[in-house]
Amino acid sequence: LTEILNRARFMNDVDEAIRLGCPVEVHTIDINRFKEINDAFGPAVGDDILRQVARRLQTLSDKRDLLARLGGDEFALAEIVRNMGQVTKTARRIIATMGETFHLGDHDVDVTVSVGSAVAPAHGQDAPTLLRNAEIALTHSKSAGPASRSLFRPEMDAELQAQRELETLLRSAVAKGTFELMFQPIHRAEDLRIAGFEALLRLPRDGGGHVSPAVFVPLAERLGLITAIGGWVIGRACEVAATWPSQLTIAVNLSPVQFEDGRIVETVRATLEASGLAARRLELEITEGLLLSDTESVMRQLADLKALGVRIAMDDFGTGYSSLSYLWRFPFDKLKVDQSFVRALGKGDEHLASVIQAIVALGRSLGMTITAEGVETDAQANFLRQIGCDQLQGFHLGRPMALDRLPGAILKDFRSAAERSEAETSATRVSREA
Repeated sequence: LTEILNRARFMNDVDEAIRLGCPVEVHTIDINRFKEINDAFGPAVGDDILRQVARRLQTLSDKRDLLARLGGDEFALAEIVRNMGQVTKTARRIIATMGETFHLGDHDVDVTVSVGSAVAPAHGQDAPTLLRNAEIALTHSKSAGPASRSLFRPEMDAELQAQRELETLLRSAVAKGTFELMFQPIHRAEDLRIAGFEALLRLPRDGGGHVSPAVFVPLAERLGLITAIGGWVIGRACEVAATWPSQLTIAVNLSPVQFEDGRIVETVRATLEASGLAARRLELEITEGLLLSDTESVMRQLADLKALGVRIAMDDFGTGYSSLSYLWRFPFDKLKVDQSFVRALGKGDEHLASVIQAIVALGRSLGMTITAEGVETDAQANFLRQIGCDQLQGFHLGRPMALDRLPGAILKDFRSAAERSEAETSATRVSREA
């Protein structure tokens, strides 16, 4: 198809070069999202892209270089190393060359590639080892995002094994429903009563402990598992919240990926019906990352969710470059001041308090509930209350807790409120009598 070497001939020739004592570098190249391109435009266009990729790679090589299609949409280029800086330079040139638009008859297609590189003899003294290590580097590049390049490091092998084990754990949790939810209380600023809880997803490790969401959520998104996981979170969170007193709310974070297939509205609708939870008690938290692509579709789905009666919150406000522009484009119900602002309060930045005040004033002027995250001290809580925050959330007020601790926390909150009310009533009576 591409009129370049196949895997067997490439391996043989690389082995021969290594036996002759040549310092050989191997670059493995993978076309990102090739299957989607093939499905969208058809196999003929896909074959044309493979041919054009081969031709572009040929323009980067000379007669001594080896160029092969290893299979599918993966290619390899081997050349004699003149200096280590050349390895990085070649990888950059490959990415730049493939980044130019492909003109395919009636179609213009933009393509990105990922590149993994390894050098003999440092990274392998035979072709199979060298190619394997280049492909490990390629896997590392693909996990870093499109148009990425990586040079093999010995520790990458262990990292890849750890990622494979995490992937197995993640797939098992999806199949068996072994995820867990933790619940962090959200307090009313005026009296520190519990207003509701935020559901936080946890992945249990074999043998104890949990995998950080910062680690497994991006992997779940890449593997196409996040829609199933997100559906489970919404379902379980609503099921639990339906057993609470009716004034308590439940907040659930949504991933941008959950909006891509257009089923999030139906998922929420079905969950509310199944759980019996009143829609007004469910808060769906999104970040501005959701709004950076396909805005029209996302806005439509957000409007449909709002029409169900659920509340929509913008989470991590202030951390993105365009958060402000979205506040007038969609009527959010809640704005959550990012914890990075709150945690930095009182640490020497004289302008920070003014920035937080401006954020709170902006949200209140738009009729939003304002929640401050990351509250860790009394001083922070007092300041945030004074400037008009409606709700406070953070370790100082309450850490995430397991399901079995919720009844005790809710009961304690009610008892404390009752005691305060009784004390206030007694004080009022004594004052009147006096």
